[in-house]
Formats: sequence, C-alpha cells, structure tokens
Amino acid sequence: MVCDIGELVDSIKSIINKKFPSFDTFQDGLPHSEIRKFESEYQIKLPDEVVSYLQLVNGETPYDKENLFQLGVFLGLEMLSLDEIKREMNVWKEVVRDNPDFADDKYE
Repeated sequence: MVCDIGELVDSIKSIINKKFPSFDTFQDGLPHSEIRKFESEYQIKLPDEVVSYLQLVNGETPYDKENLFQLGVFLGLEMLSLDEIKREMNVWKEVVRDNPDFADDKYE
C-alpha cells in the first residue's frame, strides 16, 4: 500500500488542531539539501517517505519552550525533528560502540 505523506501529515495536523487548538505543534519542513547533507554525514539513504515527511514538517514544536517539552502526538511519543533523529542515532552509536556484543548485528 502506497500512502501520500502529505495527506497523512495534513490529516495529523487537522486532528491535532481540533483537539489542541492553542498549540502550534509542528516545525516548518527542511530544504532537501539539508536532508541530503544528513544522509551524507551518516552514510545512509533515508526512505522517500521520511524525506517527504522532513520536507513537510521537521518534528514537533516544543510548547514548553523552557523545558523543550513536546506534545507527543502519538500516544505521548513526539514526531522527531532531524536534530532529534541525529541525537538518537548518536546515542545508539554509543550503545553499539560500548557493547561489543552488538558489533556484528545490523540495525536499521
């Protein structure tokens, strides 16, 4: 099943705006060049759907600016920005580096 990421993002935005009208929930999307730079830096190819998502919205906007607290639109889980994806990838690189048992495993 092929889905249109733009339609999905619009649907999510619509639902969130109805339920939480006072929150500006999403950050503006990223230019394609910034996404490609990330792919080059991490030597990965993101799925087309992820690229489309990041071009439309770059994660959630913190609604508690002081503590950077997100709404978490999916059962409390936030939609990640590219910076948050980088942070998560770096954490997991450290986990793999610090745990030799993981070295031979392939994670995507």
